[in-house]
Amino acid sequence: DKSTSIINHIRNFSKKNILEKKNVDLNEIILNAVELINIQLKKNDIDLIFALEEGIPKIFGDRVSLEQLILNIVLNSKDAIMEKNKNSQQAGGVINITTSSLEDGVRMEIEDSGIGISADNIKKIWSPFFTTKKGSHGTGIGLSISNKIIKEHNATAKVTSGPEGTVFSILFQEHGEKKA
Repeated sequence: DKSTSIINHIRNFSKKNILEKKNVDLNEIILNAVELINIQLKKNDIDLIFALEEGIPKIFGDRVSLEQLILNIVLNSKDAIMEKNKNSQQAGGVINITTSSLEDGVRMEIEDSGIGISADNIKKIWSPFFTTKKGSHGTGIGLSISNKIIKEHNATAKVTSGPEGTVFSILFQEHGEKKA
């Protein structure tokens, strides 16, 4: 069943060209997305901690694109944690994923305990082919695609970073009714 689920996710990613926007549950999308890489995180002693607010409003979005957005950011977080660990001879790390309802929408935050991003590089992270990863570990297109997905969803993103890690905060416009 797990293999079938993973294969179906990969099929959905590979055939998506046209956005199929509808009211979607962001919490459900987050849980589905990280299921694809949870084993990878566990293998690297990275704890995934969720603080998903129950009953948040639905957002108007494309499920597969949003899963890709989450995967791109979480995988970058994993890489940042591993880079920090390599430099400090530590093991493991933490990625926190939080959702919350705001007056003007729904916020998702993905926070890691990684190496952080310099102020100069934060300005460049959304640019195509920009990467700080050494060797063949990065193509520089993951966050560029993420930026496109954020814009396609009329969302806004804010990135803050320091030596203790990085926080990606994304604000989606609310759409639909709150869950009972």
